[in-house]
Amino acid sequence: MILADKIINLRKKAGMSQEDLAYKLNVSRQSVSKWEGAQSVPDINKIIEMAKVFSVSTDYLLKDEIEDVEYQATEEDENESHARKVSMEEASEYLAMVEKERVRIGIGTFITIIAPAPLIVLSWLASLKYLDERIAVAIGLAYLFVSVIIAVMMFVTSGMKYSKFSYLKTQVIDTEYGVSGLVKEKWKEFRETYNRSIVYGSTLCLIAVVPLVVFSILGYELYMIISMGFLLLTIAIAVYIFIYTGLIKMSYHTLLQEGEYSKAYKTRKPSVAGAIMGSYWSILAVAYLTISFLTNAWDKTWIIFVLGGVLHPIISAIVLSARNKKDNK
Repeated sequence: MILADKIINLRKKAGMSQEDLAYKLNVSRQSVSKWEGAQSVPDINKIIEMAKVFSVSTDYLLKDEIEDVEYQATEEDENESHARKVSMEEASEYLAMVEKERVRIGIGTFITIIAPAPLIVLSWLASLKYLDERIAVAIGLAYLFVSVIIAVMMFVTSGMKYSKFSYLKTQVIDTEYGVSGLVKEKWKEFRETYNRSIVYGSTLCLIAVVPLVVFSILGYELYMIISMGFLLLTIAIAVYIFIYTGLIKMSYHTLLQEGEYSKAYKTRKPSVAGAIMGSYWSILAVAYLTISFLTNAWDKTWIIFVLGGVLHPIISAIVLSARNKKDNK
């Protein structure tokens, strides 16, 4: 039996579509289609990955004369008996919780980003002698502190809700029959929405800076101040969109144990990089507040959140790649 036929048989036995297999191997569906049509042959790295996905030996895939499937026990199989069982009710409760809390976390982040806006406006009015500088700064900082406190309370409240399901990210789980299929279907339906949100959010980030750049060049101070407010508001909306859809994606990947929530990552020893990624947004918030207070440049430090949002998937991919290379050594 040739490799093309073996891939077809194994994929169908595993209940996977070509798109599912392509997603697991990080290739296009067209690539899988060509492999199954014997129009091309996967490279050795993809064959090794495929052997892990189907729990078969690489010899079975590579040698046409081997007709009988040679299944191999994987580390996941050995850990299966120790996996924590997750029922349909638990999975549904978790998804419903994320659906609700993504709004709270998004609003908290939104409040944090726009918090400096009144301080910027009041400081400008003080520079024009419409307000006493000390009063302007006091009011602006008071609003900022209250906003941050409200946001922190929202984050803490959400964190308490998430803590109930912390085992989903730290322990190997075994989902009840039907859960995986349900979540896969939901993710397939949601993927296009998620991709669109990334485009919309990124576009808003680009649009946000245009008025400020234009009026800075023209030297219109009033419009520059208005542009700063517009910029903060637009960036806040963009980040809200990223969080609103990103948390849903995270919940699906958590239940499917894919990416950074896979069984392989859960069973390996904790790393410094992993700990940093787990505290990524907390570190970013601390950096934002620290730098802002030290420099008093609240009209500029908002860029930390924008850069953080852009760099997060890049840093995650680098950490993920480094872990894969370490595992394959």
